[in-house]
Amino acid sequence: MNKNLKIFLILMLLFCLVLSSSCAKANEHGPLVRCATYRGGGMDGGSSRAELSEKDGQTVLVTAVSRYWNAPFRVSEYRADDDALPQLKEIADKYGMAAWHDLPYSELIALDAPSTSYVLVFDDSALNGMPYETVSFSLDQKLPRKGSEGVKALSSCLRQWEKDSRLIDRHWENMDGQELGRIPADADPEAGEALEELMEASMDFRSALMNEGKRFEYEGTQDIDGEACWVFILEGESPERFAIAGSRNVYRSQDGSGNWQREEP
Repeated sequence: MNKNLKIFLILMLLFCLVLSSSCAKANEHGPLVRCATYRGGGMDGGSSRAELSEKDGQTVLVTAVSRYWNAPFRVSEYRADDDALPQLKEIADKYGMAAWHDLPYSELIALDAPSTSYVLVFDDSALNGMPYETVSFSLDQKLPRKGSEGVKALSSCLRQWEKDSRLIDRHWENMDGQELGRIPADADPEAGEALEELMEASMDFRSALMNEGKRFEYEGTQDIDGEACWVFILEGESPERFAIAGSRNVYRSQDGSGNWQREEP
C-alpha cells in the first residue's frame, strides 16, 4: 500500500474515533428528572399529555385529557414507583433517544392528523452541565432503526402507573388551567365519565363552567325517577344541581328542594 495513502487512512480512522467519542459524550446525560409526552392537533381538536416527575418527595404521573376542541381537561395524578424515572432513563439510553432531537423531519406529514412529541429532562449538573438539560423529539421526525420499538417501550413504561388503584387526585381544568372542580379519588370511577358526558349533553352546565367561571362539586349518587344518578352542584348565589343517569338522562334541580326536572336532549 502506498505510504501516503496508509498515513491518510490512519488519520481518517483517528478522526472518526475522536468524532464518535465527542458525539457519545454530547449525548451522555445524568439522571432523568422528567419525562413527558404530548399529543394534539387532530381534526377533533382534542389533546392530551402525560408527565412523570417528582412532586413533594414522591414520584407521580400526571395526565391531562381534553376530548374535543374547547373541552375541559380531565387532570389525574397517579402514584408511581420510586424507580420510575430510572426505568425510563434505561429505555432512553438503550435506544439513544438523547440524540433524536437532531433527526430530520419526514417529507410526508398529514396536516389533519394529531402530532405526538416527547420531552426528556436530565440533571447534568454532575457532568458539569445544566441542572435541567432538555431533549425533545417528535414522531413526525424520521426515527432511526428500531425507533418505533423504543417509542412504544417508553410510552408503555410511562403509562403503566395510569390505574385507578394508584389514583391520588382527579380534577378538571379549563383551557387556562383554572380548576373547575374535582371528584374524590375514592369515588365511583364512572362518575368522571358521567361528568364529561353531562358537559356534552347539557349546554347550561357546560356554559356555566366554561363561560361563566363557575365551579362544580360532586355530591355523590341519588335515585331519581327510579334511576341511579351521579349528582353535581354548581356553586353560586342560587346553587343548581345537575344529575346524569346511567341511561344518560339528564336531570336538573334549580331550587335545591330535590324537585328534579328531566332536561330535553
